[in-house]
Amino acid sequence: MKVKVGRHLFARSGGTVVFAGRFVTALRTYAALFAGLNETRWPRFTVFNAAGGVAWSAVCTFGAFGLGAAATGIGQAIALAGLGLSAVLTAAGIVLARRWMRRLGQRAQAAYPDPDREDADPRPSERKIPDPVGS
Repeated sequence: MKVKVGRHLFARSGGTVVFAGRFVTALRTYAALFAGLNETRWPRFTVFNAAGGVAWSAVCTFGAFGLGAAATGIGQAIALAGLGLSAVLTAAGIVLARRWMRRLGQRAQAAYPDPDREDADPRPSERKIPDPVGS
């Protein structure tokens, strides 16, 4: 009974199954087998199989081309955003580095003031100088 139902369905729409079999992975493997089991005439099978192959290759080719074109546009936008982000981070890094160096310079000046400067500590005897020997 199931074989008769399968033969009837394949005889009625077997060409569609062979054609669509190119686009469905599992059906791609078994479409030819089902066509042979259901005794599909080879000229009909060949026409639908070739048409399905051409359609499948066209869809894959033009789909990849369209995806590549879209990726190029998106890639340009991402590159511009990355360039802008890089510029902002570079500017922020320069500002932070200058601020850090200024604070470090102030700390160094406070620890080791110049004796000839006006704002130098007037009591050099009270200034803490680290011992180079470490004792």
